[in-house]
Amino acid sequence: MKKCTACGATFDDTSKFCPYCGTEYGAEERPDGNSEGTGTQPQQPKKEKKIINNAQGMMLWHKIVLFLVGIRAVRCLIRGLSILRGYVDADVPESMVPVRNLFLGIGIENIAIGVFAVICLYRLGKYMRSGPGSVKILYGMSIAGALILTMWTVSISPDADLSKAGLADSFLFDVLMLVINSIYYSKHQDVFVN
Repeated sequence: MKKCTACGATFDDTSKFCPYCGTEYGAEERPDGNSEGTGTQPQQPKKEKKIINNAQGMMLWHKIVLFLVGIRAVRCLIRGLSILRGYVDADVPESMVPVRNLFLGIGIENIAIGVFAVICLYRLGKYMRSGPGSVKILYGMSIAGALILTMWTVSISPDADLSKAGLADSFLFDVLMLVINSIYYSKHQDVFVN
């Protein structure tokens, strides 16, 4: 990794110019203001660009991911606890036991995802190396949970209307987030150093 002498950002060894400020790697300023070489005109001072993707500040997409993971943690914990609280009654007719078990499974799945989302939020917020991997695991857990709950629901009631459960929308969102975050965090691994 190279370090830019102008803005301090790190970038790929194969790049000749800094992708953040455009400074040529290895170009040194001479006292008279000209760059190395003869016959060149003095360069106009470049406007400072705001660096979003650096270790000093949080990345824009990283802030969005932190927000979404935080919302998911709160939503899953509240939903899971309310489902479990509502379905702990043991006086259930024999015909309703499979449905009761399904709701217990949904509650447990939501609590597990909520707890892991809190762990993921902590790792991302502290720029831990395990943070980006935790995001992938979180969305993978959500995708697997949606698939398992869909198959479980269909096995209990083949005529069930799954569109009302919102599992398809949740599944598609989680797949999209998994792909986007995998690409994004693979390009910004150097930020997560703790």
